[in-house]
Formats: sequence, structure tokens, C-alpha cells
Amino acid sequence: VHPGWLPPLLEALDEGAAGVQPLLLYGDRTVQTAGTVFLGGMTMPSHLLSGLHPLDVGTQVDAYPFSAVTAACMAVRTDHVAALDGFDPRYVNGMEDVDFCLRLKELTGAPLRVRTDSRVVHFESRSIGRGDHHDANRDRFAERWSAVLQELDDRRILEAGPVALDR
Repeated sequence: VHPGWLPPLLEALDEGAAGVQPLLLYGDRTVQTAGTVFLGGMTMPSHLLSGLHPLDVGTQVDAYPFSAVTAACMAVRTDHVAALDGFDPRYVNGMEDVDFCLRLKELTGAPLRVRTDSRVVHFESRSIGRGDHHDANRDRFAERWSAVLQELDDRRILEAGPVALDR
């Protein structure tokens, strides 16, 4: 974790976010994810701004009302985790965080946020067996969420216009 990573996450929760993630970076310090989005009518999530240099990521991302963020590092209120019974154990090392976020959004009605002033390095997909249940996890996720997600973020992003980057 980078110095000062926690206060921005707690501040976002205090401001009403259902959950919040930092700007997650790869080991080479490029962006792993600045949030999770559903684009192009797809019902599977994608990492936003992956591969960019962190200096290229504008603070506009902080204001975007995400439907999901990644639980590689995520702050959520304890009472919300308890109300949802945590992660769905039917997912095995994949998609459980996105499912949790969508259930959290249903529970609270509040958006999830990314705080770009909070930074954490994440060595993605290093867990043993990480991809072993990939297809089953995606099938379970699609069965539950595809009708809800077909246009969710795609519509909002089209209405808001492209994400502007400070360059």
C-alpha cells in the first residue's frame, strides 16, 4: 500500500459510497483497474483504464457512480457485509466480488466509488488455482445478473461521454 491509502477510502464511505476501492496498480506501477464496468452490452465486467500510467488517470474517475469495484482492496461497512452474508460461497476464486458489489448496490441504492488518491499495488491472479473455476463462475454470474447488466454502464457512459484523462 502507498502512504495515506486508507483515509480516502474511509472518506468515500462517510460521503455515502456503498463501497470504495483505491486505484489498483500492477507491480510496474501501471493501472490494473480504476473501477469495474460493463461495456458494449456485455454482461461480464472489465477493468477500467487498465495499462495506463497512474499520472494519466484524471480525478473524474472519482466521481463516477460504479456498479462494482474489485475486492482486491475494497472498503465496505461491516453492517452491509453482515446484511449480505458476505461473499456468495458458490463462486470459487472469481466473480464473487462483482456479485457482492451488485448485491451491495441493490441493498443500499448507493454507488460504489474509486479513489484515485488512494493507491495500492496488486499482483493480480497470483492465487494457486485462480482460473480453475473460471467458466463455472462466469456461468453462475451471467445466470444471475445478465438481464440487469445488459446496458447498465454502457448507457451511463454514453450519456456522460468519454472519460476525460488529464494528459
